[in-house]
Amino acid sequence: MSTLPDDLWKQILEIEVQTRGFTHRGLYSLSVTSCDLYRLSEDDHLWCHLLSTTFPDKSTPLLAESSKATYRSWFVLEKLKSLITKKREAQQHSKNVEEFKNLLKEKSHKLRSMLTKISSLHRVRLASIALKGWKTKAVHAKHQQIVDNIVLLVEPRIDALEVEVKPCKQQISWQEKANDIEKQRLDMANKELILMEGVDLLGKSEKMTPEMVIFR
Repeated sequence: MSTLPDDLWKQILEIEVQTRGFTHRGLYSLSVTSCDLYRLSEDDHLWCHLLSTTFPDKSTPLLAESSKATYRSWFVLEKLKSLITKKREAQQHSKNVEEFKNLLKEKSHKLRSMLTKISSLHRVRLASIALKGWKTKAVHAKHQQIVDNIVLLVEPRIDALEVEVKPCKQQISWQEKANDIEKQRLDMANKELILMEGVDLLGKSEKMTPEMVIFR
């Protein structure tokens, strides 16, 4: 550091900032290496350029703040906006998962109901066929006609229910896949939220101050 004059260091930093080789994180990292570089990295001209390139429509200093303070203020606001957007996204994914869960429950109940009816109708048909083949004087002709009518009614009902079962199973399969995808999206959104809120994934919680947020 001592081998180069401040003016030359300023030119180097200006070139890096103008060519976007340095972001606010780069300036911060540089500032902690030495007192001289800290002083140079605090130069308002550098932060003014970063402010105008990162937030071109918000480059006017707030309440006579320095360019760095203005940059920090807008950066924190943008971070908060992103955090709110991500929370809404996570809430929407959570809502979708709950809706899929209810739909799956409804479709599964419908499928079970149809399968139960089909099973019952099959038993009725088998019983009717057995009764029809039971030749005995105990079976009156009128009763035999009732049995014949039952068989005629049961067959089309079984066919109709079996036709409904296949698309119902397909819908359940599609909704299960859609639910899995939505769960993955929810999980990803929650992980991004954890990172944005500054919480260590290993379990160590850390509340972020504006000064910490700006350099992340």
